[in-house]
Amino acid sequence: APVGGATVALSSDNVAATVPSSVTVVQGNSSATFPVITTSVASLATVTITGVYNATRTATLTVNPAVLSSVSLSPSSLTGGTSSTGTATLTGPAPAGGAVVALSDDSSSANTPASVTVPEGATGATFTITTSAVASSTPVIISVVYGGATETATLTIAPPALSSVAMNPTSVIGGNSSTGTVTITGPAPAGGVAVTLSDDSTAATTPPSATVAAGATSATFTVTTSGVNTGTTVTVTGDYNGSQSGAFTINPPALSSLAVTPTSVVGGNSSTGTVTLNGPAP
Repeated sequence: APVGGATVALSSDNVAATVPSSVTVVQGNSSATFPVITTSVASLATVTITGVYNATRTATLTVNPAVLSSVSLSPSSLTGGTSSTGTATLTGPAPAGGAVVALSDDSSSANTPASVTVPEGATGATFTITTSAVASSTPVIISVVYGGATETATLTIAPPALSSVAMNPTSVIGGNSSTGTVTITGPAPAGGVAVTLSDDSTAATTPPSATVAAGATSATFTVTTSGVNTGTTVTVTGDYNGSQSGAFTINPPALSSLAVTPTSVVGGNSSTGTVTLNGPAP
């Protein structure tokens, strides 16, 4: 460039790309750089950049619209009846008016919205996938389409599993009963869930199973007991896609009262005494 530098006039023929009005090549140099700022576009835009300094030269810049780059799910594995959050991500900012991304799934056990809109200027948007209870592990393909690109992700819907067995009360006198509650990790599927039950004591009688009704997450059952001579701990175990247990104690009976009838007699006559336990004798 000559003394004082060379000022090159710049222009763009499309609002999809803007350039400064000029750039100066400093004295002694033969080139200079300048920024070209683009905006998001809904469709491919061809921009001609023109420079003028004792001659006119042009360059062509192609501004491409953003397309779908990925889809992710969190969590990607869940129990039926709960939900997952999906995220659709574009390769660049969404254009004016936003980007409507089409969504779908391949299973009746999942409910995916038909679309999600990435707001103008943003690069991603989230959506919610709800699920229903299943009897067995069910993979679901989530498909996302935008800008001629398709991305997929797999959501695995798991059946519920037994999460706990609880007994109430946790201490009884032999001959009385305790109520157990089995709880599963999600709603039971159609037909319900049969939780297998057992116990480890001859002093307790536990039913062979308890059924959690369709759509419910828990069920109760009754454990009956017989008299014991010493305190006896009973462990009740449930099994459905995993085992859990709960415990309660069977206590021996104790004297609860002593009474005589009649309470007043003339000497030489008798009175009858009665002792009462707080439970059946073993």
